[in-house]
Amino acid sequence: MTSQRDHWRRVRTLFERAIDLDSEARERFLDEACGDDGALNEEVRALIAAESDAPSNFIAPPRTDPGGESEARTHPAPPTLAGRRLGDFVLGEVLGRGAMGTVHRARRIDSTKGVDSTKGVAIKVASSVERAIGQGGERFRREAQAAARLDHDHIARVLANGEEDGIAWFAMELVDGHSLADELRWHGHVPGEQWSDDYPDLPLLPSLAGQRGPRVVAGLVADVADALSHAHARGVVHRDVKPSNLLLDKKGRIKVVDFGVARHAGLGAITPDDHLVGSVAYMSPEQARVVRRPVDERTDVYSLGVVMYELLTRRRPYGGDTTHELLTRIRSAAPRPVRALNGRVPRDLAVVCEKAMEKDLGARYRSAADLRDDLVRFLDGRPVLARPPGVATRVRRLAGRLRAPLAAMGVGGLALGLDGAFHLFHTP
Repeated sequence: MTSQRDHWRRVRTLFERAIDLDSEARERFLDEACGDDGALNEEVRALIAAESDAPSNFIAPPRTDPGGESEARTHPAPPTLAGRRLGDFVLGEVLGRGAMGTVHRARRIDSTKGVDSTKGVAIKVASSVERAIGQGGERFRREAQAAARLDHDHIARVLANGEEDGIAWFAMELVDGHSLADELRWHGHVPGEQWSDDYPDLPLLPSLAGQRGPRVVAGLVADVADALSHAHARGVVHRDVKPSNLLLDKKGRIKVVDFGVARHAGLGAITPDDHLVGSVAYMSPEQARVVRRPVDERTDVYSLGVVMYELLTRRRPYGGDTTHELLTRIRSAAPRPVRALNGRVPRDLAVVCEKAMEKDLGARYRSAADLRDDLVRFLDGRPVLARPPGVATRVRRLAGRLRAPLAAMGVGGLALGLDGAFHLFHTP
């Protein structure tokens, strides 16, 4: 008989695989994965609805109208938690809800001085699903412990954590702005969409398609790479680098958040290595393996490379109608070159992006610090150390991009010819 904990683990696994699919592919996936289990199907869909209804800037503060009232897109706090005290904090309105937790605005009570402080504090509270899976909030405790060891200008700081009456929580820095995912959606939006009502401060970045766009992207990614290098030096691998986990404040400065699936050298993995963790679209090839092995800091380098690719081209490198199809492409297909999608991107910057996304760990940047250093060289007008791929690699990538469609068309000879060309160039 399936235990309640196993049941909720399955719910979370299906949620994490379904959330990155488009609506049509998601319907097919859930119908196949849930089968005749209607209750399971409904529970997963409820979590997806909660995630979709919440702003992705999970720890950004609510906007206010001139009268000081929160806008409709922030949610009223649940009656059971509104005004509740956790540690030295009193919970206020809900800033965002996701499948695994809720984030509240909070005020800190200084018991020694008897005064309240409202400066930039948010409280993340574990959801009932997360508590059921995580044995009383173990994932939350580890997330808080991992993040609390980090002190960097581009990482949202954890201020305190605890567990009271079965409620796992931690307090963190409140970022005044929105997520990079929101920014990307705005830059790619269809004219006429009513973005300004919900996001009055958009955009925080200049046009990514304009002349300054590539330098803006290089600067943002360099800052994130520096933050990840800081985390890696302290044994923390994020494992879920993606636009919704990168927040922009109102000055356009970026912060890394959400270490919920991180691996810490001292604490171990918050989620086991044999589980599919992270967001599928941004997973590294080693995360997407059929048989997964422990990952290191180079997996964060790859995911950050995917974010960079999306910023430069306004497209993700891979798509798919199902999670299986997307994972297969991540493992084996070659993305289109950056400059084939956006000719405005300087050649050196495109080479840096593509090196960060190398499938071969030996060809990828060895560390986030190496990626940061090459981006700084680009910004300073100096030659980067990354080099374009040689002829053999280019032919191999072309064969990888064309093999599947050619095979589907029955043009096997040309696919074999491309493979033969690769082996000819690759022969010592």
